[in-house]
Amino acid sequence: MSLYYKSYKRSKLEFKLAILRIIKHFKNLNPEHQFLVFSDPRGGSTWMAEMLRTIPKTTIIWEPFNIHEVKMVERLGFGWRQYIPDNQPWFEALQVMNKIFSGKVINEWTMLYTSLKDYYSANQLIIKICRGNMLLPWITSQFNFTYAPIYLVRHPFAVVLSQIKQGGWNNPYKKFEIPSTPYNEIYWNHSTFLGKLTTREEILTFIWCLTNQVPLNHQQNNQDWITVYYENLLLNPTIEINRIFDRWNLSIPVRIQEKYRKKSPTAINPKDIKEPHDQLSSWQHELNPDQISRMIQVLKYFDIQHYSAEDVMPKVIMK
Repeated sequence: MSLYYKSYKRSKLEFKLAILRIIKHFKNLNPEHQFLVFSDPRGGSTWMAEMLRTIPKTTIIWEPFNIHEVKMVERLGFGWRQYIPDNQPWFEALQVMNKIFSGKVINEWTMLYTSLKDYYSANQLIIKICRGNMLLPWITSQFNFTYAPIYLVRHPFAVVLSQIKQGGWNNPYKKFEIPSTPYNEIYWNHSTFLGKLTTREEILTFIWCLTNQVPLNHQQNNQDWITVYYENLLLNPTIEINRIFDRWNLSIPVRIQEKYRKKSPTAINPKDIKEPHDQLSSWQHELNPDQISRMIQVLKYFDIQHYSAEDVMPKVIMK
């Protein structure tokens, strides 16, 4: 890519962001009237967001809790996977979330999949949140959302495999360091067990278990939010989409079916389209027995009841 072309692209992006920041002052979006999607990284949130974007006059806000890209979140002292106890008051965090959910946090990262036209015409936002699972009970206790947020869950072994294959997590084993963040007791409670983990796969499974046990074991699971299992969505998208839109009391967009089998923009290899059953079982063939055995021990430690090493499908039925 030539220096001239790079300079042109940068100038075009800066112009876009400047106009977006002007437009945001004239937009008055209700933070409680947006569509939120929570999931793990590599958990299917981009695919879900793309489906929801077929709702007229919506646009995507991209991962606004990324502490490297959204400085006001970093200044709160948030970690990558922040936890806040249910009824703990935190006024500053509430203020930041009000801005995020109102579409007022504009930068290169949050607007990654948003055009000027889409943002200008949007009446509602699809806010895609990775690494926010432990925040879900607190957020839903602070905001009275018109549309219950979606909590998208995927088999931990499939998530771990996808993270490794994607490359962002494909690093040599490194001891997990408990973050110096507010309410990090939720990590310290498992420090002894953490000290026994010696592989990358065990650490990634630990992170999945720790962060998903909060919403999965919560008494408001699938009540204050809509719990959707990735595997059910992949095999029976019509049933799952109907369930979501029934909860929201909204009509299903005509174009949403176009997105059912379309690879998301973040797919590792968009040309490598597998049949749904093959996609779900890939971790059984690509993870070796020693890896799976170690990961099973982490599931047992957390007493995860929703998934097992014997089945690619979740062990619960959502209604």
